[in-house]
Amino acid sequence: PDIVVLQEVLGDEALKVLAQEFVLLAVRRVEEEIRDCGSIHIYVRKGLSEDCVAVDVPAGLPAAIVRCRYGGMSVDVAGVHLAPLESFQDERKKQLQKVVKSMQPGARVVLGDMNARPEELDALLAVGAFRDAKYEGRSFQPGQTWYDVREGQGPAPTVGYAYDRVFYAGCLHAEIFLVGKPRVFCEGVKFSLSDHY
Repeated sequence: PDIVVLQEVLGDEALKVLAQEFVLLAVRRVEEEIRDCGSIHIYVRKGLSEDCVAVDVPAGLPAAIVRCRYGGMSVDVAGVHLAPLESFQDERKKQLQKVVKSMQPGARVVLGDMNARPEELDALLAVGAFRDAKYEGRSFQPGQTWYDVREGQGPAPTVGYAYDRVFYAGCLHAEIFLVGKPRVFCEGVKFSLSDHY
């Protein structure tokens, strides 16, 4: 990839594992009254990073934005971690409106933890005339602790909400893939690196 966007990073410094190939261009700490969930990082591949700049965003907005030039075209990329909980539907929409206002019109990508439920998706897409890059497969199901069918334990769990999303607009095409799904074992405990796929 040319651009890597991470959320819930436990610091504001560049991650060593990415620093050899990427430049950390934008960081935004997500710290609010209801949550403190690390930082959003946007990395751009070395060589391309000379054609990219961080974009100023309003204070308190859980987003980081970079603007890059590709072959004479400008593309804005925002990493977000919108408000959690079902009751914050209006707040998520307001946050996304501020993100879009901070971006140039035209080619735009907004990705990250939207925390959006299915019933609010159309309203969020309308904010920036976005299209949604959908992925197939199981998504995170709150309260679900296993993602495979186990014999003798009843029916398989239902597919949950797809909180992590990629919205795009303008003369772009986006595809997304689920990665990092394998189970990790540590101290005898099996867990997933992400709970939002």
